Amino acid sequence: MKYPEYGRYDDSATEYCERVLLTIWPKLSQFHDDISIVGGLVPRYLTKNPDRISRTIDLDIAISLAVDGEMAGSVSWSLMSAGFQQEPGKGYFTRKEGTIELIIDFLTDAPPPGGWTRAVDDISANAFPGVERAIRVVRDHLISGIDLDGNASEQRVRVCEVGPYLCLKLSAYAERHEPKDIFDAVQMVRFYDQGPDAAQKAFWAESGENPAYPLARKVLETAFVESRRGANDYADFALGALGAGADEERRRDHQQLVGVALLAGKGLASSRE
Repeated sequence: MKYPEYGRYDDSATEYCERVLLTIWPKLSQFHDDISIVGGLVPRYLTKNPDRISRTIDLDIAISLAVDGEMAGSVSWSLMSAGFQQEPGKGYFTRKEGTIELIIDFLTDAPPPGGWTRAVDDISANAFPGVERAIRVVRDHLISGIDLDGNASEQRVRVCEVGPYLCLKLSAYAERHEPKDIFDAVQMVRFYDQGPDAAQKAFWAESGENPAYPLARKVLETAFVESRRGANDYADFALGALGAGADEERRRDHQQLVGVALLAGKGLASSRE
């Protein structure tokens, strides 16, 4: 589930996502070499001032096809032992606490164009190109906080690095046209903790290595170079879509955000391969 505007996301939901991660990561210890964090929590760990830009209401975990069910235990058992329930006929797991219901979704690799599901261990995972790269090109990040049981926890978590992350986000935007996908991609470039230039170079390095890269590059061309569709979606998500009665200051803010997005998008598209 994704909201159409940044303001609809609550900081408490993002913090809850991290509490979930602190709870389930040790329970998935036997799978650590073959999983990583992707999706909405990634900017929290790879960017400067993450509290200003990273908000999410679900937890996405990339899982390798190498997890074949021959290990002791299973993915679903590990999550159910943490109080999560697998939705009947669905691949995701849920747990509700108060007014917050968090979804854990699994992604795995597939040849282009993807967009289907594959069985991994005893779960069903959404299958997309580039997921295996997101599992192998990672950063170990130390997070600490309070888990869902109220215990202090410190975990070293494998987080998808910026190059594969951008490929996945831009490819997702091509498939579902969600403004949040383009917002997350632009913000990652702008606020990557090693700088925008490093984010661009990491993205370009996926060429020839990541099966999601060609579609990601096509998105940049069509949404930022040939048109302003991606930049407008970014601005709409950040500020809220402008109606006919929007005041002049709001329109100026919107145009400024469009310019910011165009700079980031065209920068990613500028590689000469």
